[in-house]
Amino acid sequence: MHRRYQGINIPIEVVRTVVEIAEQGSYTRAGERLLLGQPAISAQIKRLQTLVGGPIFEKTATGLRPTSRGKLVIAQARRILESNDRILELGGAIRDTPPLRVGLSDLYAEPFCDIWQRRQGDFAEPVCVHCDESSELVRMLSEGYLDVACLVQAPANAAIATWEEPFVWARAPHFVLSPGAPVPLVSIALDLSNSVAVDALERAGLTYRLVFESPDFRARIAAVRAGMGIMALPARNLPSTLVVARDYYLPPITSPLGGICVRAGARDANLDALVQLLNALKNEMPAVQRAG
Repeated sequence: MHRRYQGINIPIEVVRTVVEIAEQGSYTRAGERLLLGQPAISAQIKRLQTLVGGPIFEKTATGLRPTSRGKLVIAQARRILESNDRILELGGAIRDTPPLRVGLSDLYAEPFCDIWQRRQGDFAEPVCVHCDESSELVRMLSEGYLDVACLVQAPANAAIATWEEPFVWARAPHFVLSPGAPVPLVSIALDLSNSVAVDALERAGLTYRLVFESPDFRARIAAVRAGMGIMALPARNLPSTLVVARDYYLPPITSPLGGICVRAGARDANLDALVQLLNALKNEMPAVQRAG
């Protein structure tokens, strides 16, 4: 059977938001009940309108009312929420306290897990961690899908705590660059690790080329280990199979800021303790001495 929309999913948070707006007749009142700011509410509705092909609400003198299309969307959204809650009731999850939603840069996954293993007893309520690239976490935080996020290159105007995140050039022990050849980069296109590398190389007036790109950090490490090229990565993430490249032709890398951002309106008894745990990441930086 042909499934036209296979692979396209509407997040349950968006479904809940559109129903709340319909019941409250206002973005502002819906945001207050859902603990979401105006930008998050607007972003969710814009995303849904793109998926359904038109406006869901229209303004009137007394507030918002559903459009003809919106009435159909809201009717289906209420059914989805009812099914969602009934499924959760099967395991009693509907009675549980909603978890704190944490966004974590994939570069911080290992040190976070090390700290969590030592301090998980600090949290009486559940925590759900979403690990991804920092750019995606910024979007999720702004749209209300996360309560707190720990990022690399955190927005300075939104961060409640920041620290310098030292980056190094990494290469395989046997890697040698041919004289005069462009610097071969292993990275993700438009990713942080590519941008800090490109910024450094361009400031030094050096030519470069992207030889391997992947969103998978382990795949990039494997490419560098195989001698395909070099990469810029946080000093804390340097694996034992690679060395710090201190070759004369490589320019220094400006350290970006790591930081913690909290969603506007987020309130939870465990939030402060979680922020303290994330803030401890800045103290988990090993001294890197390996050089080839």
